[in-house]
Amino acid sequence: MLERVKSAGIYLTAQRRAIIKVIAQRLHAFSVAGLSTEPALRRVSPVCIYRNLLLFEKISLVKRSFTRRGGFLFQTQPAGAPASITLACRKCGNRESITNPGIDRIQRELAQRGYASVEHWAEFAGVCPACARVSAQLAPCSSGSGLLQQLSAGRLEYSTAGQ
Repeated sequence: MLERVKSAGIYLTAQRRAIIKVIAQRLHAFSVAGLSTEPALRRVSPVCIYRNLLLFEKISLVKRSFTRRGGFLFQTQPAGAPASITLACRKCGNRESITNPGIDRIQRELAQRGYASVEHWAEFAGVCPACARVSAQLAPCSSGSGLLQQLSAGRLEYSTAGQ
């Protein structure tokens, strides 16, 4: 990662080196707030971390995705990684990326048309398979739910006589 930053012509300050060292160890998406709690970054302000992550995003060192609450998460990007789409679980927050060769084709076509510095953000949100299984196991039984609705609406009478 350090070489990618150097080859992009970005000066490697002590703070940048510390940020790169921490994010290189991250396997999953991370936030600025999460990084700022790391012991190695305790002397680096959250603003400095955020600005460096935006700089790293410009050279494709990290990829930014958006949370449902309007925040950002970042994830490291391998060198030469193809364009990808982020899949986010609305229940557990897990994120994963899938590659999409169609995005690479679009970016190449835009470059051929003269566009420069083309970037994209594509993200889908849903419920991951693990959370869907848990939800299905916890779902109430649907049989008889119509009866309960009728009972609560006063259209059915319920009697305990004889029980």
